[in-house]
Amino acid sequence: MFRARLTYAIVWTLAVAFSGLLVSLASRLVEERRLSALESAKARAAFAADNAETSVNRFLLGIDVLLSSVDPVRDRPGLALKELARSHLAVRDLVIADADGNVLASAMPVTERLGLRLPDGLFASLLQGSSPTLGISQSVESFATSEPVIYFARQLGHGPDAQLVSLAVVPMVHVVASLGAPQEGFTFMLERHDGELIVAAPQHGVPTSSWFSRAPDKAVPDGAADQARSPVEGKRAIVASRALVHPGLRVAVSVPQEKALESWLVYRRNVFVSATFLGLLVLAGAALVHWTLRRMHLSNHEIGSAKQWLDQAISSVAEGILLCDARDRVVAWNDRYLGFYPWLKTVIRPGIPHEHLIRLSVRHLCASETDEQREALVRQRLAVQAHPGGQFEHHVSEDLIVQVTESRTPAGGTVSVFRDITATERELEAARRAEQMARSANQHFITSIRDELHDGALSLVGLLDRVRCVQPAIIQPSILDLIHCQAQQVVSGITDLHELHRLQSGVVQVKREPIDIASLIRQAAKHAEQLARVLSVRLDVVCMPSLPRRVVSDSGLLAQLVYSVLRAAVGAAPSGTNLRAVFCHEVGADAMGQPQLLLEMHCKGTDDANKLIHALKEGSKGTGRTSTALRLARRLAQTLGGEVVVIAHRDAAAFPKVISMSMRPEAFHADSTELAA
Repeated sequence: MFRARLTYAIVWTLAVAFSGLLVSLASRLVEERRLSALESAKARAAFAADNAETSVNRFLLGIDVLLSSVDPVRDRPGLALKELARSHLAVRDLVIADADGNVLASAMPVTERLGLRLPDGLFASLLQGSSPTLGISQSVESFATSEPVIYFARQLGHGPDAQLVSLAVVPMVHVVASLGAPQEGFTFMLERHDGELIVAAPQHGVPTSSWFSRAPDKAVPDGAADQARSPVEGKRAIVASRALVHPGLRVAVSVPQEKALESWLVYRRNVFVSATFLGLLVLAGAALVHWTLRRMHLSNHEIGSAKQWLDQAISSVAEGILLCDARDRVVAWNDRYLGFYPWLKTVIRPGIPHEHLIRLSVRHLCASETDEQREALVRQRLAVQAHPGGQFEHHVSEDLIVQVTESRTPAGGTVSVFRDITATERELEAARRAEQMARSANQHFITSIRDELHDGALSLVGLLDRVRCVQPAIIQPSILDLIHCQAQQVVSGITDLHELHRLQSGVVQVKREPIDIASLIRQAAKHAEQLARVLSVRLDVVCMPSLPRRVVSDSGLLAQLVYSVLRAAVGAAPSGTNLRAVFCHEVGADAMGQPQLLLEMHCKGTDDANKLIHALKEGSKGTGRTSTALRLARRLAQTLGGEVVVIAHRDAAAFPKVISMSMRPEAFHADSTELAA
């Protein structure tokens, strides 16, 4: 007992000592940071004062030079004053006035009519001096422009004109701009040597006359920043001032001490909060240690070995494990279980009711459902748990499907095993989709064959009826040719459907072999010309001289592509149509700059071209032999790296283009020849 109390005393002594050390360290850090913040603010204020001095000196010297260049004899008519006023962007008006403030000449005629409202005593100090100096007034509202302005005055020469003064009217915004770029928290001020404020930036929403008067801190401003009274609110601030080139003027920069210490206040709050939190954490840790040590004397010997064995057993299982006692309270679990339900990490503990975990899971997974729907799901899950011994699947998310197997222990508890079956379900779903697609493709193929056979059979029946009506001795050979052509069309249609099905199924392998392209075109065009003669369509096949002698591609697919395009055009063309198929070779025809083999179908006459294009467009949407041939041609062209396009627009040529086919073979041979159709 004595040893336990001694241990508790040591723990609490260390906790209190550490908390006191934290308080001392935090106070020291806060004070050092405050001094550092003040020094940083002083350096920034001194730097801003240096920059403001340079900018204001440059501005005042420009005004002074402008006023000294005024000639009272030359400029009194006012014409030259306008030119001088335009030479300085900040000057609104340039005026020559006498000692009483009467305007003698000005750059703006309105100033001569309305006059000037000059501050008292502006000319007195200028006319009494032994040498001309620059005088600056307080801000007043201009009669001419109704805006705040500042007057800059200078005595003109000596002798007869010694009582004349040149006056520059400058809007206050330009004077404010000369103080430099605005900085957050900084106030720039143009003052006289006695502390009288002329202008400040920013204005802080109050007129200059209502600002606090401030006695000069130093007789000779040296630019060093010191703590002084702020002219804005009368509070403590950091002020740096520098004398200007013109006597009696200086520029000052002020930053409120609260603004300078703003970051320090945040730092101080964070340090004190952190120190307090750490102190409380230490005390809480000490309390936790006290409680833990007390409990350890009672429980370590009883549950140590059993708990270790149980944890090792369930942690070694690859599936998620959740053990509950006879009253459905959680006894143990493993990390795999929390991997399936990560939102339970913060709430799960030994002894918590399993129903509470179920409600938390339902609330997390079914957040968009109503309370009644979530309660129904909880009751459904509890009903399953009341009769364990089976399996069910739990769709945790789109990417996770868990199979749950529950069983009873001899003591009445429940052992729940959670197994990830997402991959298995995906494989089964993929197999079902593949089977469905294959079944759909086969069904479509069979339906298409039925349609083809039906149309061909109807055509043959009609032709046989015509033959039956004619005497056998005088049967025309053209009718027999037509019967033969229709039968051949039926066979070609079935073949096209079969090849289209093979291409869509992906079982066709493209071969790479050298091909005599001219011979292949002539062979494919021969069958198309036979069909064209029976259908009373004229078909001319032309091979351009640029056509290469050989290409590397699949000869069977390429021949079937050429024949399908020609057959689709001939089958859709009205009787009496004149078609021309032109085969050529172009370099850099596609977007990648690769050579292409091109086929262009032309139709003579605009009316026939319109009818043919309309038939091809309708064939692309519907069924029948023309539609099958066109779909097969497009599929073959896509397999060979090309495309077949029905031209939507017609030109005004004698032979408008109706179909364009492009194909990019693997390679072209350089030698070419002139080939005739």
